[in-house]
Amino acid sequence: MMRISFRKYIVFIFIPIIAIAALLYYVASNNVEQFFEHETELAVTSINSADTLIQQYLIGLRRNVGHFASNYQDDLQQLVDKPDDSKLHQKIRDSVDMYFPGAATFTIADSQGKVLLDDVDTLIGKGCRENIRLFSISSQQSDAQLRIHSDRLNYHFDIMHEMRTTDGRVMVFFVSFEPQDIANYISNLQLPGHQLLIIKKNADSLIEVTEQGARVKLERDKNLIPSELERVLAKKDVTNTLWQLIDIIDKGRISQAKSIVFRDFGIIFSSFVLGTLLAFITIMKHERLRFHAESRLDKTA
Repeated sequence: MMRISFRKYIVFIFIPIIAIAALLYYVASNNVEQFFEHETELAVTSINSADTLIQQYLIGLRRNVGHFASNYQDDLQQLVDKPDDSKLHQKIRDSVDMYFPGAATFTIADSQGKVLLDDVDTLIGKGCRENIRLFSISSQQSDAQLRIHSDRLNYHFDIMHEMRTTDGRVMVFFVSFEPQDIANYISNLQLPGHQLLIIKKNADSLIEVTEQGARVKLERDKNLIPSELERVLAKKDVTNTLWQLIDIIDKGRISQAKSIVFRDFGIIFSSFVLGTLLAFITIMKHERLRFHAESRLDKTA
């Protein structure tokens, strides 16, 4: 009799437990999904803000380089004609420093990429020369090649402006900038538990700039690894550059979020199981008492 009673109630115990486990797991999984959706929305906002600031920064640099070239055109042309004029060179160097604090260097080249200032020729490497060549073909094409490169300078990028001398020659004036201002934008907009950085498009996820600065400051591999690429929540190409902004969520933040969700799942499920077992024990005690009472009545009869 007791065995039959146990079989009768065991079904009513395990079915609710299985059902509530499935329901709680669904809710927990949905909460994890909502976590990723929320973090993705934040990442998109962060990237869009960084993109806006970087675009404005680059537009300002291009405009200021153009203004400088126009304002100092006579001096720049004279320096090309007299590259050994150290006083004139220093005058322009000081002016560049005032216009562009932190600029790495400046120079002037012809439309074929040949540097026209002998004393800075050794500083201008293949990356800069390629930029000049592309700029001479199309300024828009050159902008599209904007990237971080080292050459013989520190890691930098180049902003160029076309000049025409009084005798009709085409010259390219350009200033090289270290990406620290861009790194500061990234640092200010990077979300807790996220990595906001710039990689080079179509270059095996080569890191260009992080919150620390150019990739030369990184104490890790310079390319993103597959596990990092799997955690990219948002990305956006920076117009007129070879750059792509990406947001990577940290593994620790994912683990923390999942542990909280499934901890709550465990607490609720354990409480339900405990309550169910207590109810089962109570029912079984009641059944045992009823069984004994019925047995006594049978014997009396």
